Amino acid sequence: MGLDELSVSPRAVLPLRQKVRETEVAACRERLMDELMSDQITL
Repeated sequence: MGLDELSVSPRAVLPLRQKVRETEVAACRERLMDELMSDQITL
């Protein structure tokens, strides 16, 4: 799922960018990698 600046109102762009920058990918990385690897094994 992607987000672009055209899909939100101009007033919401800066707060949205800040939320994206504050997102901690490390917290979800291991779970996502496990899911990807299990998908690869079942193929």
